Parts: sequence; structure tokens; C-alpha cells
Amino acid sequence: MFKFTNKVYDMLKYIQRIALPAIATFLTTILGLLNVQSQTIAVVVGIITAVDTLMAAMLQISYNDYNKLIEGEALEE
Repeated sequence: MFKFTNKVYDMLKYIQRIALPAIATFLTTILGLLNVQSQTIAVVVGIITAVDTLMAAMLQISYNDYNKLIEGEALEE
């Protein structure tokens, strides 16, 4: 379903596993220290978390499809 090159897959995986959670944590802390309304912080962090979850699902689908392809090629040999 989702076909990525190894470079793109690795970059997206890094963004999903490291960058987005770090950004969400950073913004929660900084916005809280700046006395931004809790509701605004929740919206911002909620959007980042939703994007992160969507990326995780897309990457897992890609990973599963790739493994099925590799297993199919191995069975043909």
C-alpha cells in the first residue's frame, strides 16, 4: 500500500519515533511555562500526537507490506 525508499522510510521513522514526541514534550513544557491556556496546549499537543499516531500506522503498514514482499521472493527461490 505505502511504498517508500529505504531513505524515506528511515527519515519518516525517525520523525515518528523521535522528533514528534520530542516536539510535543517541548511544546507542553514551554507553553506551560509561558502561561499559555491549558486548552490551547492540549489542542497543539493533540494534533502532534494524532499526526504521530497516523505516521506510526502508515509505517507499520509499509513494514508489513515489505516483509510480505520479501517473504514471497524468498519462497520463489
